[in-house]
Amino acid sequence: MKFFSCIFVLLSLFVSIVIAVTDQKLIQAATTGFARGNILHHGKNFEGGKPNGRFCDGKVPSDLFVEELGIKELLPPYLDPTLQAKDLITGVCFASAASGYDPQTNAFLPVLSIPKQLELFEEYIEKLKAIVGQVRALEILSNSLFIVITGQVDIQFNPASSLNPSYNQLLVNFASTFLPGLYKLGARKIGVFGVGPIGCLPFYRNTQGGIQRKCVDSLNHKAYSFNNKLSTEINSLINTFPDAKMVYIDFYNFILDLINNPTKYGYKIAQNGCCALAGKLDLLDYCPTACSNDYDYIFWDVSKQFDGTCFGSWRRGIIIALSAKKKTGFINGSYVRPPVESLLFDQWEQCNHMVISWILNSLDPDISQSIIYSKTAKRLWDELNQRYGQSNGARMYEV
Repeated sequence: MKFFSCIFVLLSLFVSIVIAVTDQKLIQAATTGFARGNILHHGKNFEGGKPNGRFCDGKVPSDLFVEELGIKELLPPYLDPTLQAKDLITGVCFASAASGYDPQTNAFLPVLSIPKQLELFEEYIEKLKAIVGQVRALEILSNSLFIVITGQVDIQFNPASSLNPSYNQLLVNFASTFLPGLYKLGARKIGVFGVGPIGCLPFYRNTQGGIQRKCVDSLNHKAYSFNNKLSTEINSLINTFPDAKMVYIDFYNFILDLINNPTKYGYKIAQNGCCALAGKLDLLDYCPTACSNDYDYIFWDVSKQFDGTCFGSWRRGIIIALSAKKKTGFINGSYVRPPVESLLFDQWEQCNHMVISWILNSLDPDISQSIIYSKTAKRLWDELNQRYGQSNGARMYEV
């Protein structure tokens, strides 16, 4: 295939060669937000050995795809300010780590939502037309490969995944809107990945897998159920758009086989992550010690919601994310609740509920359920600081 374009949307990390694509020049979250791609050991096996925004120790799938196709060595992010015309012609990446099908999943993070990625893709098309002309631009688009990977972060982090029995169908409905949107803009070759066995992530195995650290069946069932619905929907879209080559790619069974038979693929360690505390817990902002034998590990690091540990890192990420959206006043009390009769009351109430929703979405379900009835974001924030701030501070001091 001569030309390649990529829309790659995934946060949750699975293996060292199939993980999230982002870039520190692409989104602020990659370097300053809750999900950071520039911690010390990220990029240790990348050119220059320095962090570059990719959630990996080296290249990521989009880079490997274009390299394997003989197009170029790396797939650059569309928002890279150093991007050249030749990069636009041979493919760019619109990925944003932590984006999901459901916009509410990552509402508190400064990430590029899927609708925003489509807007950027439209902008890209106009730039491409200016470079090669409309006819040639349409030819490039129709011969390009579009890769879509998302959904896992929705199932893993959104409380609605646990509270709403029909949530998987809701995600499929979002996908059913997004994919025709790509088609409308000229995409004709689209590969849509299912989600992997979430219950086999090291974090869940080490915290919910018991003494034997088994995969968590309930989480895997959610993932498997979503994949079935997504596959059915894609088959339906194929009938709707017969001139497009749209395929569902089974990611679940491949990753499950990789985890169950690591030596078959050249790996040795499947239960722990390389870049994590004791190989078990990711500290979000930090990778305290990366393993020296990283090529033995399937998992590079571990993603998780705040579960009562590492409060300082979680708190800092939330503050930075809220600051980016100019909403810190709702947790520090500077945005005072106006009187009910004020014209600003409804707007304040809406923003207050939005901030509450953002914070709840970043919490482990057991924690979020215990504070879900807090009426203001400040009260919720104060409660979390009172519960976990002092105890975590003491633990850090003792260490």
